[in-house]
Amino acid sequence: MAEPAADWDGDAVYNFRDDEWVEIVNTGPGPVVLDGYRLASADSVWRYEFSGSLDPGAHAVVYGSESYAWEQSTGYPIPLGGIIMRRHLHRELSYLIEEKIRESIRYAQMHPEEPRAYIRRYAQEMDESVARQHIDLYVNEYSLDIGTAGEQAIRFLLAEAEKKGLIPPSRHDIF
Repeated sequence: MAEPAADWDGDAVYNFRDDEWVEIVNTGPGPVVLDGYRLASADSVWRYEFSGSLDPGAHAVVYGSESYAWEQSTGYPIPLGGIIMRRHLHRELSYLIEEKIRESIRYAQMHPEEPRAYIRRYAQEMDESVARQHIDLYVNEYSLDIGTAGEQAIRFLLAEAEKKGLIPPSRHDIF
C-alpha cells in the first residue's frame, strides 16, 4: 500500500516510507522459491530482494522499513532493466549499438505518440495515464546513461553473481 495513513508495520510510529507494504500470496498448488525476486519502486530502484520459499496458500508481507534496510545494506541502486551485450564484442561495435539505442530512445522521447499503437497492442493496462507511467518507469534518463552509481551497481551485481557461481568469471570490462 503506497503512502498509507496508518502504522502498518506495528512499530508504534507512523512513517510514510516504513509503513508502505506489499503482500505476496502463493495461490498455486506447490511451493514457490522466491530467491532472486525483487521489488522496485516507481523510481526504478530495487528496494527489496526476497529469499526462501512460499508454501501453497501462504503469504509474505514486506514493509517499507524492510526494503529500506535492504537498500542500505547493499548501498547500490539498480536500474529496472538493461540492454546487455556480450563482453567479447569488438568495442567499436558495442559503442555503435549503444549509440543507436540512445538515438532510438531520444526519438521516442521526442515523439511519444508514434509508438502508442504498438504499446496499446501489447499493454496489459489500457488506461493512457497508467501506460505513460509504465513507459516512464522503464524509459527514462537512466536508459540513456546509468551514471557512475549505476555502473558501480552493475559491477557489484555481476561480482556477486560470479561469487555465487551464477555466471562465469570474465576478464572483459563491462563498461
